[in-house]
This record gives sequence, structure tokens and C-alpha cells, in this order.
Amino acid sequence: MPIMFASFMLAADTPILSGDGPWRVDPSACRLERTYSGGTDRGGTDHVLVMLSPDALSASLIVNNNYERQLPGDRPITMLTVTGPAGATSFPLLGDEASRSSPKAKTTNFGYGLFSETLLDAMAAGETLNVARLGGPSLAFRIDDVARSRPMLDQCLAASIEQLGIDPAIRAGSSIRPKPLGDTSGWFDRRRYQGFTSSGRLRVTMLVTVSPEGRATACRPHDPSTNREALAVACAELMDRGRFTPARDGANNPAIGYTLVPLLLSY
Repeated sequence: MPIMFASFMLAADTPILSGDGPWRVDPSACRLERTYSGGTDRGGTDHVLVMLSPDALSASLIVNNNYERQLPGDRPITMLTVTGPAGATSFPLLGDEASRSSPKAKTTNFGYGLFSETLLDAMAAGETLNVARLGGPSLAFRIDDVARSRPMLDQCLAASIEQLGIDPAIRAGSSIRPKPLGDTSGWFDRRRYQGFTSSGRLRVTMLVTVSPEGRATACRPHDPSTNREALAVACAELMDRGRFTPARDGANNPAIGYTLVPLLLSY
């Protein structure tokens, strides 16, 4: 859950970057994108791509950058803070919501995995997004025009939810997504899928409804192009063998929820 603070102060040397242009809406991916450039005083060409992408199951914020000295990939991002006229709202990143980094490519990607769009709401009402890192300086972006693109993003998101057949009430009632227990590859007999591919590779992504007891109660494709015969076999195996930690509601009680389970096979 977000944490409210009455005030928030950036470090004196934290750059607050302005966007190179307005936010761009990518309707095919329900995503807002904006680039930020901070000059060359920090070494090389400083360039950051910020992507705000609420999908049918979660809201994620991705920062892809080549700030070699500013955001090295071996220092995880631990906190997002949105500041605005009403003060500051902070979103700590813990566990599998924390940053995923690639030092070689000098990029840092991270996601905030809430079903509700609390992060998007905060950014639409805020002025600055601050990215805090473990053992390193922060980075801040001016975001005071997110609200202008919010209606287009909401329309795209609503269409995605409807297309996937997701119940908005279940989605809104889950603050923590269900998670598979153990290695999901053990749920599937790979010998049963070889006849479904001629390329030697098969990908099936299942949208799964999970009960408060951690059992799969429904399984359907997340991607409309999924091989339906392979999906039928995979869903049957998942429904039989799959076990999950259940979703949690706002009071931390077990709840019905949705999650994605990918099956990737190579022969």
C-alpha cells in the first residue's frame, strides 16, 4: 500500500529532469511513454525512457536508461515517491516488485505490481516522480502533465479488461496477485506439446483465476493468438496440478484473484 508523507525533500544534488516532449500514448499496449534527457555533464549521453503501463492485471512503471553513473544496474531501486500540491505519496518496492537490472546494458527496469492504479492515480495528480536507489543517489522526473493523457489510457485499459473477460470487481478487490507455489514447469508434461509446434518452440500464456484456497478455478488464453489445442492441454494440467498462494485484499485476507502462468517449451 502507498505511504503518505506530509512533505518530501530531494537531495540537493538530485537532478529533476523535464521531458523532451509530451507523453505519448501507445494504444496497442495501453502505455504512456516519455523520454527525458539530462545533458552530458554526468558522462555520455544521458537519456531515460519512462513507460507507465497499466495492463489488465497490474500497473507497472518501467525506467530504461543509460545513466551509467546515475543509475548503475547493480543498485536496486527501492522506493518511488510522487510529490504534488497535497504532499508526497511513497510506494516501497519489495520482493519480486523490486528492480530488475542489466548492468551490461546499463538499464534498470522495475515494476510496481498493484492491481489498482494507485500509482497511476498519484502520478496523474502529482508534479514530480522520485526514484530512490539502495546506496546511491536518486533521480527525479517532472510528471505534471500525466493527467492530460489519463482518459485515453483508461479507455484502452477498459477495453483490454473486457476483451479478456476479467471481472472488474475481482480485479479491484485484489491488492496482491496470486503466485504459483514452486516451479510451474513441473505441472506440465512437455511430451504432450511437441505436436503443437513445427518451429521447435511453443509459448502458451494462461490467464488463471485462483480461489482464496489457492486452487485454479478457471483458465483461458491471455493472448488471442495462442494455439487453442495446446491451451486446452495446458489448462487441464494446470487445473489438476497447479497450486498458488492466494490473492490478498486490502485487509490482507485471502481473496479471489487473477494471475498469468506462462508455458515456454523448446524442442
